[in-house]
Amino acid sequence: MNKYITFLLVITLIIAIFSVSVIAQETVNVTLNEKAIEFDQPPIIVDGRTLVPVRAIFEALGADVYWYENFMDGGVNSVLIVKNGIKLFIGIGQTDFGIIKGYYGEGQTITEIATGYFDVPPQVVNDRTLLPIRFLCEQLNVIVNWDDINKNVFC
Repeated sequence: MNKYITFLLVITLIIAIFSVSVIAQETVNVTLNEKAIEFDQPPIIVDGRTLVPVRAIFEALGADVYWYENFMDGGVNSVLIVKNGIKLFIGIGQTDFGIIKGYYGEGQTITEIATGYFDVPPQVVNDRTLLPIRFLCEQLNVIVNWDDINKNVFC
């Protein structure tokens, strides 16, 4: 009986230590212009991609962020990010996205329209919209670097 209890305690301890180390490894920090960004919902890593709360990071980059619930009655919640004539339109849970670079309307023309695909779709976690940071920052002409050892994103 004592061997059985000892065995269960050892297994429980191993599981607890492993769980703590996995959680500690997944903590991600984001630094923008050498200043740490604080989030009410921490960034997460999904399938090797870092997803960050969209409003906190993009407003810090000087972009406007708009939320559309049930966009055009299509049942898809969406985010529109706008900065310097660049418009990123992203559907939550969708792997495809649209980008407009340039202006349109009233005699102005669109300079570029592009679509593409995320390998990890944007998602909502704790009422916050999380998006893959690298691709989106690069679309706004922001260079992104990743420190894999310390789990830090630098923009």
